[in-house]
Amino acid sequence: MAELFRAFGARSATRTVWQVGCVSNPQLVVIVTASFALQLALHYLPPLQVLFGTTPLSLVHSVAWLLLGSVPLLTLELRKVLQRSSARRVRL
Repeated sequence: MAELFRAFGARSATRTVWQVGCVSNPQLVVIVTASFALQLALHYLPPLQVLFGTTPLSLVHSVAWLLLGSVPLLTLELRKVLQRSSARRVRL
């Protein structure tokens, strides 16, 4: 999940996800959505559960999965904001 989320932040070295736009790259949205669906399928489709030895995720695990997966994106975005703030102070 971390790499799927981070893909949105990696599109620009200086502009945040919100400045670039979350859906400004439709192909990326489709690929991330499909990858997310495949991740869920591994845990919820019985044939894939048997093949990969997985079980359904509990609510706690699902929340942790999403929160921990968002850490790299949040870190990347915070770094961009801090760099921009630092650059502004240097100019003043």
